[in-house]
Amino acid sequence: RAVTSKVSDAVPKEMVAYDADARYIIYRNKDDGKIYRYSPDDGQTVKLCEISGAALCLKGDVLYFSTATGISSVSVSGDVSTYKEVFLVSNLSNSFRYDIEVSDTDDVYFSGGADAGLFTLDEYTDESTGEAAVYNEGIYAGNIYDMHIYGDCIYFDISENNTSVLCKIDISNDYKVSRIENVYLSSAAIDVSDGYIYYAGYAEDPTVNENAKRGLFR
Repeated sequence: RAVTSKVSDAVPKEMVAYDADARYIIYRNKDDGKIYRYSPDDGQTVKLCEISGAALCLKGDVLYFSTATGISSVSVSGDVSTYKEVFLVSNLSNSFRYDIEVSDTDDVYFSGGADAGLFTLDEYTDESTGEAAVYNEGIYAGNIYDMHIYGDCIYFDISENNTSVLCKIDISNDYKVSRIENVYLSSAAIDVSDGYIYYAGYAEDPTVNENAKRGLFR
């Protein structure tokens, strides 16, 4: 039986833990869409900025998130707001930021959803002039919603022949796209950790064997 305790009246819609010691829990509040940090040590809650956001992604001390105008960032520690716009949506019309990930080399990638593709930022907004960041488009012109970066590769799933397959983009090899063979997904439940890809899937191709066993694989 789980032992639970209520720590806040907040209703998080999305959240991420900050650092291995869980110094903060970062979450987007359902009621106002704003982003907050909660400290388990002292029970204090702090609003990180006045902008509503989604698609939260932590890289070190910096939180990246999508907004109505593009992509923004803010430091999750300290008492002084460090909010800034990283990417303005006016530079990429008719595209949504479904997921945001940051690579080990601090490159920001974001997905555009149905047939919009995957994008990366070449440079951030100039803080003094407010000029928008430069971006690369057409890294992959397909359906990418959720993605996972591990090392030099970006992993994602696509629908194919009434099932889903796992693909990867090699960042270090001119963004080459390839399918990972012998992996049969049953949903978009995928994560990458410690050199393994964990996924919900089938033991064999379900389009060939309709009785293929489902489970958690790595």
